[in-house]
Amino acid sequence: MGEYILRQVRHIIEDARYLRALTDDLTDLPEGELRIGLAYPPLHSKPALLLRSWSNSYPQTRISLHTSSDRDIVFTLPNRHIDAAIIPQFALDNSLASSPLHREHIVVVLPYDHPLANQETLSIRNLTKEGLLVPSKAYEDWYRYFYLAQIGSQTHIPMHYEGILTLLSQIRVGLNITLCNAACQEFQPCGVVFRPLDDPNAEFDVHLVWRAEAEDAILGRFVAFMRNLTQKRGKLPSV
Repeated sequence: MGEYILRQVRHIIEDARYLRALTDDLTDLPEGELRIGLAYPPLHSKPALLLRSWSNSYPQTRISLHTSSDRDIVFTLPNRHIDAAIIPQFALDNSLASSPLHREHIVVVLPYDHPLANQETLSIRNLTKEGLLVPSKAYEDWYRYFYLAQIGSQTHIPMHYEGILTLLSQIRVGLNITLCNAACQEFQPCGVVFRPLDDPNAEFDVHLVWRAEAEDAILGRFVAFMRNLTQKRGKLPSV
């Protein structure tokens, strides 16, 4: 009888320890919402995978994505309209803390029957006589950091003011070619092809940014989680 009671006591103690650990885990889970800004949608699969991992680990914290230009994000972060953002390296601001997530590439988008579509890679020289159309959000940044001046005069490169889907539709019609981030390939749109650009400047790092003075517990956990997962999977994986 004494051994039986002792075994039952041990089971009760083990169950109590398990319940305590489970309760600690549950109380440690952050609750609420994280508002994440995107400077250049669509979201690439690599940061999307990181966000999915967070959601699986902390299902009580909802993530909402918000599209805005990089300049608007630099303004809205200090004003607490969003909690963090995913932006290219050339949009970083000294007032914001940041951590690299991955490396993105710039690709050329052409109609499927365009003569250049037969080439596996393209160079800047291939684009000098083409009707290049550049997304308005990326125009000034790419002109400054990617040297679009090599292609032609800034006044001769028209801007596209609509969304990325409208831009891809215009390329599909055959009116122009364009440059975009490689994440657009994941849409697999019909009627267009994507070709890598053989240029050392045709890539940029993508960072997670947040307010340096932020003291929010959920945001702090989120930043630490993203940093840790990025380091485990290798710093700045390429597209």
